[in-house]
Amino acid sequence: MSIATEQPAQPRRWRLLTPRKVSVAIVLLLVAAPLGYRAIELLSTPDVGEPFDLEAFRAYTLPDEKNAFTHYRKVPALFVSDGKVLETDPSVKPQDFMASVTAALEDWTRAIPAVRKWVALNRSALDEWKRGADCEEGLDVLPDAVAVQTNAGAA
Repeated sequence: MSIATEQPAQPRRWRLLTPRKVSVAIVLLLVAAPLGYRAIELLSTPDVGEPFDLEAFRAYTLPDEKNAFTHYRKVPALFVSDGKVLETDPSVKPQDFMASVTAALEDWTRAIPAVRKWVALNRSALDEWKRGADCEEGLDVLPDAVAVQTNAGAA
C-alpha cells in the first residue's frame, strides 16, 4: 500500500474558485446593466407622446410672403456678378476691383467707381435678401450658400 499515490479531491479546488467567479460576475453585471440600459435608451426611437396630430402637421402651409426661402430663391436671379461690371469697364483690372471691395468693407470712401456701380446694381438682390431675413422662419444663411444650393438644384 502506497499512500503517496493518492491525489487530493478535485471538488475542493472547484469550491475555492466558485466564490471568486461569482463575485466577478456580480461586479460585471452591476457595471454592464446600467450601461446596457443607457445604450438601449439612446438608440431607441423616442416616444413623441399623445396627442400628435399627423394630419395637422402635414396640412400646415406657410404663406409665400412669410417664407424666407421664397425670397432667398429670388436672389440669384437678381444678383449681378462682378464679371458683368468688369466687362462694361475694361480699364479696371479684376485684382484692383477685388482690392477695392476689400478696402470698401473697411471704409466706403475707398471704393472705386466700378465697385460702387456693382453695389448699386445689386441693391435689389440685397433688398430681397433682407425681406427673407426679416421673416420669422428666416435662417442665418449666407447668400453664397443659397446660390450654390439653387444652382445645384437647377443642374
